[in-house]
Amino acid sequence: MNISKFCASCLIVAIAPIPGTLLAQQETPSSAQHGVVELRYQLEQQRELIRQQQLSLEQSVQQLDALSRRLAALEETSAASDETLIASTPRRQLDDYQRDSVGDLNADSVRSGAFPGSMLIPGEDGVSLRIGGYLKAVAIHDSGAENAGAAFLPAYLGTAGDDIDGAFGIDANLSRIQFDARSSTGIGDLRGYLEFDLNERNDGSPAYRTRLAYGSWRSTAGTLTAGHTWSTLMDLKVLPVGLTEPTVSGAVFQRQPLLRWSQAVSDRWSLDLALEDPSGSDVLTGQSSFVARTSLPDVVGAIEHAESDGRAHLRLGIIYRKLTIDTGLESDVSEDAWGFSLSGHRNVLEKDKLMFMANYGEGLGRYLVGLQSGSGGSIDPLDNDLKLRTGYGGFVGYQHFWRDKLHSSAVFGRASSERLDIEPLDSFEGSSFFLLNLMWQVLPQLTFGMEYNYGVRENADGSDLDSHRVMFGVQIY
Repeated sequence: MNISKFCASCLIVAIAPIPGTLLAQQETPSSAQHGVVELRYQLEQQRELIRQQQLSLEQSVQQLDALSRRLAALEETSAASDETLIASTPRRQLDDYQRDSVGDLNADSVRSGAFPGSMLIPGEDGVSLRIGGYLKAVAIHDSGAENAGAAFLPAYLGTAGDDIDGAFGIDANLSRIQFDARSSTGIGDLRGYLEFDLNERNDGSPAYRTRLAYGSWRSTAGTLTAGHTWSTLMDLKVLPVGLTEPTVSGAVFQRQPLLRWSQAVSDRWSLDLALEDPSGSDVLTGQSSFVARTSLPDVVGAIEHAESDGRAHLRLGIIYRKLTIDTGLESDVSEDAWGFSLSGHRNVLEKDKLMFMANYGEGLGRYLVGLQSGSGGSIDPLDNDLKLRTGYGGFVGYQHFWRDKLHSSAVFGRASSERLDIEPLDSFEGSSFFLLNLMWQVLPQLTFGMEYNYGVRENADGSDLDSHRVMFGVQIY
């Protein structure tokens, strides 16, 4: 190769990039321009970040709204489920609820789940204790009764006084205090329950009274209940809501010591068998030397069918009693007393409730509200023989919800005990009771109530005594 040509070629190759480099240097922006571009870029990045955050915020708000709606729906469903639960719960499981609901206006707000409100007793193995209760004050005006007490019992009009003039009073004796202890074991759950109020005399003056005092052991086989509690012949699901205790003529309403076994036969059927404390106070002896002697317990059995959704149930209870009087003669006199009670309810519309009870028997006596003490039977003064009185009665009721926390109950009941030929013509024969009220649950644990009662006592000779009652009350807790 020619050396001169080779050197010329190398020179051209070395010089060729120089114009492009000079041109590039001329086209590169100044440092100020570069800063503007960089700021614009960062600004766009910030705008994009803000836009994404706004989208994220809007999505969060939408999610919160959805969660709020879901929570409200769950609360409504939970409330409806609670009402369905207590309506459908077999009698053997009523101990699950923290307190006696009869006459309690705020019972639905204090349901137990994992036993809320209790405390673990130090030194005890898994025993939880809850102390509770409520204050109830009721202003009462009677048109034809004096010192009738908070529990209105038309059958006793005229027995403690003339009951011709009316009276006004304010009664707080139905206020209660309760102690509830529970524990779980490897073979079932144990519970002890005590409850007291101040209405022992039911005359407006406070006097301590034990309402309930019982223990229970619940296992997979069933539930054993022992102590002073509601009679097995009762049906707690049909008792109407009353401002005071629902002492409606024709209802079975009795608390007493008992031993009871309760068992689920299937998902819808349950069975109760009980031995309950007897009493001879249902017999008019006519002589102070005659003494009631209770040699056998009252035997009570009941079978119940409840719909799975709790919207309806039917219960049949049967009782056998041995009424015995020691006359001081060669032998006692006694009679076999018996009775049955059929009751049930059905929900109508959305939350309304239709309920009924019918009772019939010989020597029912104290079990049937609306009868006087001694209405089970009498001793014949001629031959000292014991004769039983036929007793019967019942009631129908309807509870209507005007709004979720505003409801009314209307109930009519009657109880009768047929007069025996050996009894005076002016003997007690029966009573009727009517109830109409309006309850407003202002807060979960504050309820105001207004109620009207009408009661009449009827005697076998056609005479009667009656009274109109108007009440206003407040329950706190």
